[in-house]
Amino acid sequence: MTATRGRRAALVPTLLLAVVGLAACSGDEPGETSPSTGADGLTAPGTALDVGETARVTRNDASGTVELTVLDVEEGDPADLAAIGFERADEVTPYYLHVDVEPVSGSSEFGLDEYLNVRGGGEPLDHLTVLEPFTPCQEVAVAADDLGEKREHCVVYVAENGAPRPDRVYFVNSDDYDAVDDGAVEWEIPPPGRT
Repeated sequence: MTATRGRRAALVPTLLLAVVGLAACSGDEPGETSPSTGADGLTAPGTALDVGETARVTRNDASGTVELTVLDVEEGDPADLAAIGFERADEVTPYYLHVDVEPVSGSSEFGLDEYLNVRGGGEPLDHLTVLEPFTPCQEVAVAADDLGEKREHCVVYVAENGAPRPDRVYFVNSDDYDAVDDGAVEWEIPPPGRT
C-alpha cells in the first residue's frame, strides 16, 4: 500500500510505503549552535546555516524544543529501492538526509519528515517512508524518552531522474518557522566534493 500526494503506485503486498510531496550559510565547527540565536536560546527564524551547524528550534504548537544538526544529504542507489519492491525505482534517485537530533524538551514522539524539507534547484523532493527494514537509511521516530540524547537519524527522499541535486534543507513548523514568511531555518548543502 502506498500513500502519495499527486500519484498512487501499487507495491508488493508486504510493503507499505508512504510518498509525500513536501515543499518546504555561515560556517563554524560541526555541532556548534547557530550564531543567530535570540535571548531565549532559539535559532532565529530565517537563519541560514552551513552543514554541521546546529539549530535549536521549537516543534509545532510549542510541543517541545529540539536541536538539529544537518550532517549530509547522501545520494543513494536506485537499486536500494528496487530491493524493497518500490515499483518506480527506475524513475527516481533516492537521497538520504543524515541529521543529528537532540530533543531538549517535550513529551511526545515525532517524525522528522514533519519538519525537515529537502529541495534541489528550488524544487521539493518527495519524502519516502519505508515501513520495513531498510539498511541504507532506516527512518525512526524521535522518541519521547530521547530527551538530552543526541542521536543520528536518517530520512529518505526521492527526486525524479534528471532533477537537480539537493542543495537546501529547511526546518519549518506551523508557528514561527514558516516558509511562506521566509521564517524557515535553512542549511546549504555543498555540491559533491566540496565542504
